[in-house]
Amino acid sequence: MTNVHILTDSDRIEHSGVRGMKWGHRRARSTQTRSTQTRSTQTRSTTGRTKFRGNSKIKGMSNGELKNRVARLNMEQKYKKLKSSATQTGKKVVLGILIGSATAVASIHAQRGLEAGLNSIDKIIKNR
Repeated sequence: MTNVHILTDSDRIEHSGVRGMKWGHRRARSTQTRSTQTRSTQTRSTTGRTKFRGNSKIKGMSNGELKNRVARLNMEQKYKKLKSSATQTGKKVVLGILIGSATAVASIHAQRGLEAGLNSIDKIIKNR
């Protein structure tokens, strides 16, 4: 007994995109929609928060919104200062440890080199 599968329209895969268009590229829109118009005056920072360009958005803020924004910016500045001072202290400690250990290793190898050199000179003198 042979299994026969009849192809139907639902079995085919079709591409309904633009011919010759590269994957991941979008065609430019001829007119901006309302959502892109409002988005064009804002930019996204790396943290995902919205940064405002220009004073047009600030003028439209209420007193409460402006207070919240100023408080947030002040907290961010304080955090950056704390983070950088802690980082600087850590860098100084690590640098001190690395310099100390590098000096110790260098002095040990220099001492061994000098001892080996002196031993070889002693052998040369004794063999004469």
